[in-house]
Formats: sequence, C-alpha cells, structure tokens
Amino acid sequence: MGVDVRQPADDVLAFAFEAAARRSVPLRAVHAWAPPIGSEYMAYDAIRGVEKDLSAAESTQSADALAPWRSRYPQVDVKSDLVRGNAADVVVEASAAASLVVLGRHGRRLPLGPHLGPVAHAAIHHVRCPVAIVPHR
Repeated sequence: MGVDVRQPADDVLAFAFEAAARRSVPLRAVHAWAPPIGSEYMAYDAIRGVEKDLSAAESTQSADALAPWRSRYPQVDVKSDLVRGNAADVVVEASAAASLVVLGRHGRRLPLGPHLGPVAHAAIHHVRCPVAIVPHR
C-alpha cells in the first residue's frame, strides 16, 4: 500500500486493511519521502541533521495514520517502511513481492475527467501485480 499521509486517506487505508484481512496476508505500508529541494547544496553535517529530523517527523506521521487501522484490524500483520526516494520509484520497487498494490488518488474536478497522478501512472505501467486505485478527497 502506498499512501500520502499528509492527506486524509481513510478510504485508501480501509480498502488496504480490508483486503489484507480477507486474504489473511500481511500488509506492507510504504511511505516515500524526500528532503526539501535545495538541501543537496547544504553542508554534509547540516544535511544529515535535516534528514534525521525529517525522517523522524515522517515516521511519526506514518505511524499516526496507521494507528487507528491497526487497532481496527488487529489480525492484520502490518509492516511500515519509510523509504527515502521518489514515490513512484519506491512504489514500483516495493511491489516486486506484492500480490496487490493499493494506492490513493486525490479526487479532482478536471474538465476532461479523472486524472491519475505520477505514482498511480507509474504503478499501472510498471507493477507486475494487480493495482487498486482508491479515490479519496
């Protein structure tokens, strides 16, 4: 499962946890993150400090988003991975051992119909298992 924890994603989390519970399989929640643009120009010690702080914050956000779902589905074994990198690349790589990839899609009103973001687009083209794209606000 790949989800942006900065946005409400209860529909995505519900789908992923329910799918794992019905199949009696573990759930791997992958959260990709990247340091801010421009940080590559900072001194090495400063970058290391920023990355440590950001990694801790991202890890906390991910844990907070998953906590209520872990309690609702105690039978689901959840592994949460925090991976530094581009979200599309991280999801595609993480899917190598998956039997289903669950992703969220922000609900947008576009004049030409629904639009997939770069992560969902990469997944449907490069993942070798079924992909469930769950719309959410």
